[in-house]
Amino acid sequence: MGKTTWHKVMQGIKLLKEFNIEFNTLTVINNHNANYPNEIYTFLKSIGSTFHQYIPIIEQQVKEENNYPLQLVSPGYKGKTEITSWSVTPEQYGNFYIKIFDQWVRNDVGSIFVQMFDVVLANWVGEPCGLCTFDKTCGKAGVLEHNGDIYSCDHYVYPENKLGNILDTPLLTMMISEDQYSFGEGKHTRLPGYCLNCDYIDICNGECPKNRLSSISDGEKRLNFLCNGLKTFFKHVDPYMNFMANELKKSRPPANVMKWIANNNK
Repeated sequence: MGKTTWHKVMQGIKLLKEFNIEFNTLTVINNHNANYPNEIYTFLKSIGSTFHQYIPIIEQQVKEENNYPLQLVSPGYKGKTEITSWSVTPEQYGNFYIKIFDQWVRNDVGSIFVQMFDVVLANWVGEPCGLCTFDKTCGKAGVLEHNGDIYSCDHYVYPENKLGNILDTPLLTMMISEDQYSFGEGKHTRLPGYCLNCDYIDICNGECPKNRLSSISDGEKRLNFLCNGLKTFFKHVDPYMNFMANELKKSRPPANVMKWIANNNK
């Protein structure tokens, strides 16, 4: 407790590589490390990670005393809140992905797999992306706590999102309940008109509801906090995604984009 785990993690990676076991790396992006996208991407490649996941840390906390049992509050909290100081900003998030995309699309397509790029490309060609964050609906991945409590999602472990306990109610009953169905469908049905009229609605589908913390014209917090950063990223990758999507439609490898870029540069 209170000690660093860096050396243990690196020792574990060394052991995995020794026995030729593939592994994923999950990197949490906060307001500090978001400023070092190239360094992070290059480091992960150097340790042999070929499957990259990056997840943004975005949390809101209460601004005044109340009876809510937690300091960090759920997206639907009605009181006064503020984004935590350690949360990544939309601008940082968009820039982070742009920087690593520029490395990846020129050098690593087909050899390094970045989850964000894979799911965006899938949506670009109209195929199921396999990630709830960018799917039209969600609600199919509940979370089980150590005491048997079931919550709608691992991003919604809040009192108001508790479905029940497996000691009292069968897991299947909770996961197909009306509450859970409404939770999953709400990802789409509660989108603001701003999102529905966006050029990239079919790509991001409003992203994760847990990040819908920004107010829109009617004053409600229904717009994704990361919206500006995501749109900046989508605009940047547009020509490359179009090329790779076209290659897929012609049964050719998306990795051809690297040669296409090199020829254009010439």
